[in-house]
Amino acid sequence: MDNMTALVSCFARAYHYRNSNLPVFADHIAEKMLTAEEYDAISLNMKQGIQYFAPDFHGTQEEVL
Repeated sequence: MDNMTALVSCFARAYHYRNSNLPVFADHIAEKMLTAEEYDAISLNMKQGIQYFAPDFHGTQEEVL
């Protein structure tokens, strides 16, 4: 995949499927569409960029996601 919007959307669906206690949907394909490197890079970038998008955020790294 080359499109960043598609990659981030795919990550969000995969993360939700893997981690949600109350899932809205079950997308078992999304994670398979990303490489492990893409998944990890998007996760890290979201965690590191939270202060830009939410300067008042004071939660954990997992809460960022």
